[in-house]
Amino acid sequence: MGINGTWGSGKTKFLEMWGGYLRQQGFRTLYFNAWENDHADDPFAAVLSEFRKLVDLAGEGKKTSPKKLWDKVAAKSVPILQRAAAGLVKNLTLGILDLQSADAEAFISGLAEESAKHALEKCADNQRSIEAFRSELQSFVKSDSGNEKPVVYFVDELDRCRPTFAIAVLERIKHLLNVPGVVFVFAWDRQQLDSTVRAVYGDQADTGGYLIRFVDLEFSLPVGDYSVLCKALMKRFDFIEFLHSKDSHELVHEITKKFPIYAARYALSVREQEKIFIAFSILCRISVPDESLILEILLVLLIIRVKSPRQFQMITSASRHFDELVARELPAIFGEEMWQSRHGGLIEGLFIYECKDEFRASRMEALRVLLNQKGGTQRDQAIYDGYVYAKDNRHNSSISGLIRQMAFVSGFSLYL
Repeated sequence: MGINGTWGSGKTKFLEMWGGYLRQQGFRTLYFNAWENDHADDPFAAVLSEFRKLVDLAGEGKKTSPKKLWDKVAAKSVPILQRAAAGLVKNLTLGILDLQSADAEAFISGLAEESAKHALEKCADNQRSIEAFRSELQSFVKSDSGNEKPVVYFVDELDRCRPTFAIAVLERIKHLLNVPGVVFVFAWDRQQLDSTVRAVYGDQADTGGYLIRFVDLEFSLPVGDYSVLCKALMKRFDFIEFLHSKDSHELVHEITKKFPIYAARYALSVREQEKIFIAFSILCRISVPDESLILEILLVLLIIRVKSPRQFQMITSASRHFDELVARELPAIFGEEMWQSRHGGLIEGLFIYECKDEFRASRMEALRVLLNQKGGTQRDQAIYDGYVYAKDNRHNSSISGLIRQMAFVSGFSLYL
């Protein structure tokens, strides 16, 4: 089975919670973090070694010792390991697979001392070796006779691995470890994994056709309720209590109202929302915004920094790119309907204050003339009001001031 979700969508947490539920129902579960083992040349030994934990999970009173059955599995894996890493079999199997069987150890020692060529000749009947190994693995998995439920083996972080390693994990599981009694569950970002397949097999590779070989069923994690997550994050970081203690009661309402809107607009993942709240929590404790307008701009700046660094760079250098910023970027960021409202005009006025003196002077002079002639719209008046607000509060509530505070936070926040 494949569990599909973008980076930060909660795949690992989902596997943890699902695994806990399955264990309550009497299932045996295993977990392999592919990314943590990405340093290996071949993943077979690392993936196989997780089965060793079933020895500890086995109940008492078994007719056949699970440990002895595991030793047989490990012994049958030796020819396969030899082909994967000739010359290193003894270290791999003794260290990772925890072999204690004297016969198996003697066999491994003799095999490791042979040349790679001789070892491959000795294991020429590849299919027979694989079948023998799979048969022993199946017997070992079934050894817990009191439990007829399959073993659920979770494989996580596959899309973060080197392309060749990720493909090797899939291939080894499919051809060597796919035995009755074991259900493999892969957690991946399908889009990223498609890129991985193309990186290994070329741009013309049929990624969908390739991946369907490994799973019978794929489930995509749904997007969560942004409002529910916002409230959960506020509770986690003690936001509500903190803002109430500062008599900023209205800001609680503003955060719960505005953040989910922008989170949905940017399709923020769970992890991205968490990152933003970490920085937001620190910034609010440094200086609580006294205006909902400044609060909203701070939230948007944090979102843009995480989600769209290019747009954030444009904002930080608005004096050089203001025309493009106002004409295209900001309406897209805030939404056209809101940007054309009085609220959007206030925000535009704040940005105008950040521009070069010559541009700022000419823009505001034209706006003053327009308003004095009674020809301006409500939004034009809002632009002027936003500019005046930025000028009067330049030490505490300017956009450049917010950006400086964000830079300070990034100095000790690994998330940003």
